[in-house]
Amino acid sequence: MSKMFLQKLNTDFIANLLSLATNRVSIASAFSKADVFEELCLSTTLTGRKALISRWQFNDLTSGASDINVFEIANKFGWDFYINQKLHAKVYLIDNDVLTGSSNLTKNGLAGGLPGNIEFNVQALATNEIDTWFYELLNDSIKVDETIYHAIEMDICDYKLVAGDNYTSRIGFSKRVTDLLCAGQVIKSLFMHDLPRSCNPSYLLDESRDKDDTVCHDKRILGLPDKPTIEQLRASFRISPGYIWLIKTVSDQMFYGQISEKLHNDLCDEPRPYRIEVKDYLSNLLTWASGLFPDTIVIDRPNYSQRVRIIAK
Repeated sequence: MSKMFLQKLNTDFIANLLSLATNRVSIASAFSKADVFEELCLSTTLTGRKALISRWQFNDLTSGASDINVFEIANKFGWDFYINQKLHAKVYLIDNDVLTGSSNLTKNGLAGGLPGNIEFNVQALATNEIDTWFYELLNDSIKVDETIYHAIEMDICDYKLVAGDNYTSRIGFSKRVTDLLCAGQVIKSLFMHDLPRSCNPSYLLDESRDKDDTVCHDKRILGLPDKPTIEQLRASFRISPGYIWLIKTVSDQMFYGQISEKLHNDLCDEPRPYRIEVKDYLSNLLTWASGLFPDTIVIDRPNYSQRVRIIAK
């Protein structure tokens, strides 16, 4: 890593870098606010690749942590906008400068020591490792188009009309939006740690097992609170890498042995896991999927062979 130094990150500092940009701009920020983003967009005349990746979880948009009209601003100024609901990083890559730390793309995050959040950020020269990190992040994210945007916009509006100020009454997007996001997501790298370790969803919901390592792992990978509801569990599992991989792999119907072989081949873990381990994880995945979404996934045994069928998506 090249030499780094502490940077009191603020909008003026980033705007100055953007005004000098001649090659590329990529910003990854879990939260993103429209007023700050537009101010930065006005600072650059770069015609090359400009990308913003934000988390855009359902609660981020309903609570105001992120603004939905960030997409419209991105469109207006020629930026590509991506969603990655696992994103927690805050990284600003502008030509060969990289700034990273705790500052989101918000007024409080980019106050630079003025009234706002207490942040810590460093600046360095970009390396091949950072370039690769952004490349992999973009590949793992969903590029938002007009169809996805308007579906999310309608979902948020409908929800607020019904919920009023009670923004905790629903945890995730509607099925229509979730299906659009799943269709737009390509799982390019799947690891064992992306798959549920609990034998079934009920095991995770059992409060007596809160301290169980298996339960803690599953709550962590699904981004669940300490005491999740079944609705929260369904919403989080529906957009998990394991479930999306299963839906895209099976497509219509497949037998257990075929799915097991495909999962073994697709896992990116090194060293390669043993086939028996993969079968255990696949059994958990199928139990979760059929248990949480019985109207979508059916498991039966014609001629004594376990078959998985997708009957609705």
